[in-house]
Amino acid sequence: MKIIMVISILLITIGIIFLKYKKDQDRVKMGKYIIMLGIILIFMLFIILARPVPYILFPYLLLILISWGSLLWYIFKDKYHLALHMSPVSIIILYLLSSSADILSS
Repeated sequence: MKIIMVISILLITIGIIFLKYKKDQDRVKMGKYIIMLGIILIFMLFIILARPVPYILFPYLLLILISWGSLLWYIFKDKYHLALHMSPVSIIILYLLSSSADILSS
């Protein structure tokens, strides 16, 4: 069921990108949209890293949704917020720092 929701969100986003391209006929912006969507998909693959630690999983999923929202904001309003789009990286960095601190303390 979860995979169906993820695929439907992905297809809706690709459809929005396609419709925006048909309206504007701007290949450069469409390329940017596709690259940003690819970055979000890479973030979604890192859920495997966050799944064993439950207190990291919920904030990570929330930041992925915020990142996807920033993509939609960029598509519709043409305002790009790099900090919002790359926010899931902060959870990954915090996780790596906390696990390295655990290794160093033992």
